Amino acid sequence: MASEPQPARSAVLQQQLVEAALYVSGRPLDLKMLGSIIGARSEEKIRNVARIVAERYRASNSPLQVLELPDGRFVMQLRA
Repeated sequence: MASEPQPARSAVLQQQLVEAALYVSGRPLDLKMLGSIIGARSEEKIRNVARIVAERYRASNSPLQVLELPDGRFVMQLRA
């Protein structure tokens, strides 16, 4: 019996993985690293997933924030 192709990771799972990676890393992560974590190659796709996570934190009352740095990396840090 041939194995079926694995479905692409859901958008919610990708967001959760980006959030977890940023939380545990304690440092800025580049798109290549985030892409390897969520199983994506498109920089545009990876950036969009990270921006959704950043926007979710921006809209909440969390003491944490996710920022996109000028060099394109993303970081989770305490809200200033």
